[in-house]
Amino acid sequence: MKSILFFLFMLSSSLNPILSQPNLLERAKNNPSEGSKLCKKFKEYNAKNESATSDEATKFVSKKNNLSMVNAEFYSIYVIGLYCPEIY
Repeated sequence: MKSILFFLFMLSSSLNPILSQPNLLERAKNNPSEGSKLCKKFKEYNAKNESATSDEATKFVSKKNNLSMVNAEFYSIYVIGLYCPEIY
C-alpha cells in the first residue's frame, strides 16, 4: 500500500510542470510589458552572440519569475513568439 501511495505521489509531482503550463502561458500573454522587458534582455544575450534559450538566459528567466528551468524555457519561447520574433 505504501508503495502505491509513493508511486502516486511521484507521478503527481512529475506532472506538475505539465499541468501548470497553460497558466504560465496565460501569464505571458496577459503581461505584454513584462514581455517587452524580456525582449530587451534577450536582445542583450543576442548582442553577445548568445541564444535567448541558452542556459544562462533560461536561468535568468527562472530566477526572475521563480520558475523551474523547464517552465522558464517554455515561458521564454512563448514570450519570444508573442513579442519578439526577431530574437534567436
